[in-house]
Amino acid sequence: MMEQTRNILRALAACCALSGFAAAAASPSRVDVPAQFFRAGGWNLDVQFMDQIGSPVLIAHGMGRKVPDATCEVELPEAGAWRVMVRAKNWLPADSEWPADAPDYPGSFKVLVDGRPLARDFGRGPKKWAWEDGGEVTVAARKVRVTLRDETGFDGRCAGIAFVKGGALPADAPAIDVCAARPDETRSFDFVVVGGGVPGCCAAVAAARAGLKTALVQDRPVFGGNSSSEIRVWSAGEMRHPLVKELRSLFMNRDQNMAVSDAMRQAVLEREENLSLFPRSRVFAAEKEGDRIARVRALDWGRCRTVAFEAPLFCDATGDGWLGYYAG
Repeated sequence: MMEQTRNILRALAACCALSGFAAAAASPSRVDVPAQFFRAGGWNLDVQFMDQIGSPVLIAHGMGRKVPDATCEVELPEAGAWRVMVRAKNWLPADSEWPADAPDYPGSFKVLVDGRPLARDFGRGPKKWAWEDGGEVTVAARKVRVTLRDETGFDGRCAGIAFVKGGALPADAPAIDVCAARPDETRSFDFVVVGGGVPGCCAAVAAARAGLKTALVQDRPVFGGNSSSEIRVWSAGEMRHPLVKELRSLFMNRDQNMAVSDAMRQAVLEREENLSLFPRSRVFAAEKEGDRIARVRALDWGRCRTVAFEAPLFCDATGDGWLGYYAG
């Protein structure tokens, strides 16, 4: 658990060295560009690997249709030759019979620098998150445009890129002392719901309507979880409570109108006077007083800040029991 917390804080240290969509150099020989600093285009920011690698990743979830490019403007310390490293993952199982050189290899994507594609196809290599060498490029100006181009629509994954010089290859940032790390801000509530899928949304709205000052903390940009337009799993099912009908999706999986359901769900949440929404916030630690959870800490990866949420009551709606795990 401590190592997972350190991974989150490493990501915080890295992304706090950047600002806007122009990446600032961490050193004269290396410039990191994390996934959250891209204009996502048709890609989605996915957080399921944050506890392993410490950051969100961009995923091309086109359900078989190529998604529009993700782009980013990067400012380098100097023009000239730079080696481009891409952090990617091959998600196919090890025993997959898909030929590695197949043009429609699921998860494959291209990286372009100032419109010029690197020779390598990414997402076809290691079965774990790894830095893949994209080769050397020569840029005429300090500011360059980086593009991620989906090739298949089947879940290409990119956790960011790095420009390196002098043979220096990307490595994880030094571990941060978790005990010394302090939140940038602290918020107090009566009730904190961790996880903004349909169950978490229902819990938060029910509590807010009962008069509790409630926080809904969600690690994705939108609410709805698997039922949002990001994942597009229809949630009609067996509905025994009218609150579920207010917050569920209205369209089937492949229907592009799933985004309409996101907007309607967001409107329901925003109408609640007692409910405060915290998207793009990944809870990574829980602190107890005695046998009770007293506060949780989250990485607000949209703003590169850590936030502590205090309350006498918490709800674990993460889907995988993360809050319970962090609390021991």
